[in-house]
Amino acid sequence: KVGTTQRIKSSADIVMDDQEDASKQGGIIADIDADEDVILEEVNAAKDAQDDEPEPTELKEVIEVLTTAKLMTEVVTAAATTITAALIAAATITAALRPTRRRKWVVIRDPKETATPSTIIHSES
Repeated sequence: KVGTTQRIKSSADIVMDDQEDASKQGGIIADIDADEDVILEEVNAAKDAQDDEPEPTELKEVIEVLTTAKLMTEVVTAAATTITAALIAAATITAALRPTRRRKWVVIRDPKETATPSTIIHSES
């Protein structure tokens, strides 16, 4: 008779490995819970959502500001209708008399209007 031996992993060994993994994960979770700097994102999101809700006093202030802004807009609109055509014509004339157009960081000039010639002096070294 010839005998062969094979090592067979029993299901009891597999169950034990799963329990060891679970205990390791439990240790990791306990470490995370002990660390005060680690906060779950869901907890932060819930706190932010609560902070976004306006308090009743803030809501009253917002309503008052909006009402005031609306009244100011109505007053400005009513005053704007009384502007005469002479004022508008004067504003357009002053804008047309500018010799240079200015934009941010750019100045455009007409070369014909530049009266001062530039002189280049050469020096011997």
